[in-house]
Amino acid sequence: MKALVTGVKGQLGYDVVNELQQRGHEAIGVDIEEMDITDAECVNRVITEAAPDVVIHCAAWTAVDAAEDAENIPKVRAVNAAGTQHIADACKQLGCRMIYISTDYVFSGQGMSETRRFDFDIPEETQEAAQTIVIGQVPDELRDLPANDFDSYGEPETSQFMQEVPHVETLPAENPAEEAAAEPAPMTKKEKKAAEKAARAEAKAAAKEAKKNKKAKKEDFEDEDEEEGGKRGAGSKILIVLLVLLCLILAAEVVGIGVHYVAPQSKVAEIVDTQLNKVIHMITGDDTDYSVFAEQRREGPLEDNTELIEANADKNYNGNIKEITYNADLKYVTDEIKDNSDLVLSTPITEVEWGRDANNYSVYYDDKVIGTAIAYESQKYELMKSGDESVLALVTSKSTRGTLEKKKNSNPGEFTKLELGEIRTSGSYYYIWIKETVGGETTKRVLKMYPEKKFDMLVERGINL
Repeated sequence: MKALVTGVKGQLGYDVVNELQQRGHEAIGVDIEEMDITDAECVNRVITEAAPDVVIHCAAWTAVDAAEDAENIPKVRAVNAAGTQHIADACKQLGCRMIYISTDYVFSGQGMSETRRFDFDIPEETQEAAQTIVIGQVPDELRDLPANDFDSYGEPETSQFMQEVPHVETLPAENPAEEAAAEPAPMTKKEKKAAEKAARAEAKAAAKEAKKNKKAKKEDFEDEDEEEGGKRGAGSKILIVLLVLLCLILAAEVVGIGVHYVAPQSKVAEIVDTQLNKVIHMITGDDTDYSVFAEQRREGPLEDNTELIEANADKNYNGNIKEITYNADLKYVTDEIKDNSDLVLSTPITEVEWGRDANNYSVYYDDKVIGTAIAYESQKYELMKSGDESVLALVTSKSTRGTLEKKKNSNPGEFTKLELGEIRTSGSYYYIWIKETVGGETTKRVLKMYPEKKFDMLVERGINL
């Protein structure tokens, strides 16, 4: 069987092509560079030339939250609705089959049987992301949708689902009002912070009171020793207590260091940090919480990327760039990018965690994008200055390599400043706005990057603004 798969640079399209090839089928993968699905003529030409037995349509606008923004609605419809229609028309004309991969956003989440036909009269809370997909499913034969979806890694999940579906029941609460009233209202961040501060103040007061009581007991003890002539015995006991405390602190330090290197994101690391902070608060009176052993994970992008730029200073090849700074004014401007479809479809980066490295530390997309930008710009300058071709290893596009090779030994002026700005994403691609000053001339561009493999971000090309 010969299959043409759209959206091959996305996760789903990539997996579908691999699965087809592993099963001995001929798979042709295309993406926007080979077939722009918003262009009916391009779609008809590519599918006609490929002459597949089946088209598996995986290309789509996948940023479901951004799809509901008013300014994105025309672009979403152009990709998910009109693009799907173009493929369906081409398949119908050629007489080949079409498989359309939909999304669980077309379901309300209220439960359903194993499979059912999609009811267009039932209002689903899917908004623009689901509406565009439904609009694209014009032929009746495309309207049978599955009630659950599984990727290529979910065979055990599929089996479990098929076994459990017949037994699933939804039981109403006996008294929803009472259950809602019994459930405490969630605390706001401000209330949580106030509660934590109050708890620390209470612990601090208790520690001071204990210290006061201990001092009083010590004075009573010394008074008794004076009466008995045994001051030396009391001093020996205090020394023993101090030595025991010192040993406990050293043991905790050894355990903490081990946790820091073995499991920095574990619950044990958090517990060790909590207990250590209690000791610090008791001794210093400072209410600040410190992270000594546990890693502090980021949930989103930073407002100012200066910290990431400083962390990637070692990527500056041979120190070629004299100054690297963050510039918040380097960002998406509609008038500058309206003629570039790649940038028009981009959205601000929201999910930043890529995964965890061999030492169980978090790796972030924005950190890798900034590190790659610094490495690429400094090594590109080295190619122009001395002919060093190290930069070519950071580039995925043959055309970009060819452009760089033409600049070899071009003797540029001094690379005085590199400014890094906003980071955005579209599909599997990442974009970073930059401004470079070389030889007294300033150029503003956008670097388009692609995560070639785990934790390796490579440059596809530069887009001049």
